[in-house]
Amino acid sequence: FYIAHWNGSTWNALASVPNQAINKMMVYNNELYICGIFDSVGGISANGLAKWNDSTWSDVHALPNYNSYLSASNAIACMAVYQENLYIGGNFEGTNGQKEIAYWNGTQWEPLVNGILGDSWVNCMTVYKNELYVGGYFFTNNGNAGNCIMKWNGVSWSSVGGGMGGNAAPQVVNLKVIKNELYAV
Repeated sequence: FYIAHWNGSTWNALASVPNQAINKMMVYNNELYICGIFDSVGGISANGLAKWNDSTWSDVHALPNYNSYLSASNAIACMAVYQENLYIGGNFEGTNGQKEIAYWNGTQWEPLVNGILGDSWVNCMTVYKNELYVGGYFFTNNGNAGNCIMKWNGVSWSSVGGGMGGNAAPQVVNLKVIKNELYAV
């Protein structure tokens, strides 16, 4: 459960690390954000989401542990910034409707409508053509707009080309925009 930075000639480990796995990282507001399955980093409670300002770790807007009633930690798999709000996705289920996806509205963490429905999880998110695309393990027969991929326009969910699938347990694990086209794995 390490994180290190390259200075051009050597790797340097950060002095303090999360107590469990890191899934993704991104730069937001000139700070390094990490997400994963950890519940602490650098001696602070972090519930799967933390930020590094080049000297210390801090939690991100006091993200609650949505899985606490399951006696488990948040499993945050991905992050994205959409319409100036920070979104998180993964495998978690809050009692207030935060299910697999939530966002910081500037004041508090909010569910995104009813979340992702069914036995599901979110693996990845990206912004493409001013919409938030979400990939993971979810299906229309559970009430979702798409199979393994769908998009959020700021108001509602919609399908992306009928979704993806084709085997017994399909899921989208990564999304990237390259030359103004969306790629899904």
